[in-house]
Amino acid sequence: MFWVKFVIDPSHFSPAHMLLEINRPNLESIKVYLPRANHDMVIKTGGSLLPFKHREIPYPSHVFAIPIFSQNLQTVYVRFQSLKPMLMPLILWEENAFWAHSNTRQILNGLVYGSTLIMIIYNLFLFISLRDKAYFFYALYILSFLFVLLSIDGNAFRYLWPENPEWANVCVLYFIFSYAIITLFFTGSFLNIPINFPKFNKWLVLSIGLSILGLIIHMIAPSFKKHTIFIGVFDSIFMLSVSIIALKKGYIEVRFFLIARMISVATFLSFGLMNVGIFPDIQRS
Repeated sequence: MFWVKFVIDPSHFSPAHMLLEINRPNLESIKVYLPRANHDMVIKTGGSLLPFKHREIPYPSHVFAIPIFSQNLQTVYVRFQSLKPMLMPLILWEENAFWAHSNTRQILNGLVYGSTLIMIIYNLFLFISLRDKAYFFYALYILSFLFVLLSIDGNAFRYLWPENPEWANVCVLYFIFSYAIITLFFTGSFLNIPINFPKFNKWLVLSIGLSILGLIIHMIAPSFKKHTIFIGVFDSIFMLSVSIIALKKGYIEVRFFLIARMISVATFLSFGLMNVGIFPDIQRS
């Protein structure tokens, strides 16, 4: 549990209410306490443990309307409770500014999701036309990455399973492990590891097995996450090593694959460290 207190000076704002955004969709329990002049307390409840329809403002992140009761200084208390590392980026918006930002964000999300779907369809078409399974694995690779993005930014909960908060709270690691497994299959197919690098084939099988094991562990014990770092590091070292060796042997097309892998490794290792509470973290009490 963690408490945050801040004070609003109404003289700095013109609207009758502000919007408080907590831009961490997977925070499980949030309560906003608004003391009033007559000693009453307005309490607003949110968090990812509730179905999406219970949100005061339907938005992927948690957004609460903060009414301005008077021109006096107004204190706001926010209580956070979660089994996950509690990263709490709080933003106090004027309403017009928030919706302008929201529209821009939704347009950018639409461009990302739309281009991703086009890439999936295009690679499936190439697979059907050329019968090259590398295109099939690449389409699955992009699809699994899309689900990782949707689940992290809260849009999967909003649009795909709004009545299933239990699944929304655990699905991120399911999709990350699925992404890792599919990426390994794609790597094996793209580099043709059994033929071109037979010494690495056993390491490919081991990496796939570890990722499947990690997925099974997450199914049995969703709250146990520290194995994800070990598996992620092992898979990353394997894929980077075989890619670098392939590049040294003259496989020029591996350059873009290697760059993509380096970006992906940095992104998902950072997320993994965040998810297990190693970096960065705010201590829970």
